[in-house]
Amino acid sequence: MKDSLRINFVMSAAPLISGGPLAILEYANRFIERGHDVSITIYPDNSWDGDNPFPWFKFKGPIHYKKTRLAPKYDCSLTALSGLERDDPGALGNVLLHSFGLDAVRESLLRLFDVSDRALWDYLLRFVLTSMPLMEAMPECDLNIATRWDTVYPVLFSHKGTPVYFMQHYEEVFYPPQPDSLMSRLLARLSYSLPVHKVANSSWLRDVIKAKFGQEVPFSNNGLELSDFSPRAKASSIDGAIRVFTYSRPDDWKGFGDAVAAMSKVRLRYGARVQWHVFGYQFPELPENNPYARYQYHPKLSFAALAELYATSDIALCPSWFESFPLPPLEAMASGTAVITTAYGTEDYAFDGQNALVIGSRDVEAMYRAVSRLIEDEALREKLAAAGLTTAQEFNWDRAVVRREQILLDIHHGKTKYDLLKPAGLGLSDSFGIDFERAPLDVKVPESGMFWQEGTLYLLHAGVKRPITNADLVPTLVEYNLRYLTVDNLTFIRTPTGFPISRIADLPEDVFDHVRAAEES
Repeated sequence: MKDSLRINFVMSAAPLISGGPLAILEYANRFIERGHDVSITIYPDNSWDGDNPFPWFKFKGPIHYKKTRLAPKYDCSLTALSGLERDDPGALGNVLLHSFGLDAVRESLLRLFDVSDRALWDYLLRFVLTSMPLMEAMPECDLNIATRWDTVYPVLFSHKGTPVYFMQHYEEVFYPPQPDSLMSRLLARLSYSLPVHKVANSSWLRDVIKAKFGQEVPFSNNGLELSDFSPRAKASSIDGAIRVFTYSRPDDWKGFGDAVAAMSKVRLRYGARVQWHVFGYQFPELPENNPYARYQYHPKLSFAALAELYATSDIALCPSWFESFPLPPLEAMASGTAVITTAYGTEDYAFDGQNALVIGSRDVEAMYRAVSRLIEDEALREKLAAAGLTTAQEFNWDRAVVRREQILLDIHHGKTKYDLLKPAGLGLSDSFGIDFERAPLDVKVPESGMFWQEGTLYLLHAGVKRPITNADLVPTLVEYNLRYLTVDNLTFIRTPTGFPISRIADLPEDVFDHVRAAEES
């Protein structure tokens, strides 16, 4: 019989539809359908409007959050507030929290204390004041799943369930190296070093984590709601105008500026023979009437209108510098439209010359040549569109959910094969080439076993002593005949201390296998 897991997802409210939240909510609902007990924990209710944090999606399970939208219980006049600030900070916090929300509490604390670097303290207060109510609202669970870098921290430190991170991008790329975003960039980077189980959504993201942090984490692609997209007659068959469409967002790494540069060359060559249609978020510096390459902007498209734009266009131009399983190219394939895309993040479904034209990131000349090639070659457009349609059919949600569920079951049963602590290692060694975080060469410690020292039970393994912090584990470890050791005080002192063990899944793989084998016999 398949395990029924208690799964909690931790995420932000999403008033507008977006690919990342949509994928998480789809997994959540479909895990419920597969017999799991699934919930969602989000930030307090004063961080989103209305009664539903996901007004465009019907989630079938419970949503947990801290309720802070309460009627004011105090005099909230400016005079009363200013009087409370110094005399009773706690009362002031209560007024602000229940009346104005977390941002007001943060602002009051910044004014209450004389801080020299307001930007740093503003950031840290925001981080703490949002993480604490998240942790408080989380239910007890088997697997506690972070869905964005800033949710990894509260998931790990809540100690509720096995911490898991559903990575949807290498999110450090979201933040330019500017003073107001530097802390976010560094904390996003650090989130991948925390001892949590990671799951990537693309082979590209898996490879990035391996290259940067030395872990070969599992990956499984998200799915596509194939019923939302289907081929239709091209509008160009009526008026002869080739239609190109592109997703826009005003972030450097989305590459919209590169698309404008390429389409300006297309405009010069083809003029009115080509129409350029853009959807997504407005780009203030490059509006639809920009002097380089004008386009028709489609704001706030419904699912139906977006599907029609996909299907009736001739070419999808996807210029991002890097993505991790982006949906627009795959949705265009499902709509029977030829795709031009950059490589990073699309490797699992876009293959150059077979079902798409794949170009290098920020290569404007290659982008221009690819668009021109498809404008000129109708047969190639049709070939890529047909092959892309076949590819898209493979990425259905049923397949995606089964694969992701198996990864979660492996995590739950301790079958992951990578070292959770590796990214946090120093990577420094002594004169004998021994890692400073391991016992030195002259300390003859046994390979594995348990010992008591000053009232604490330790697991000694691979030259590291790890304290066992959960008393409920002690009978289990003793019962399954893990060797009991006697360690002299100097050996104890010279053997580095490793990460605590609070659950069976924290055990090293070979020790875990020993316990599991004894349990099964």
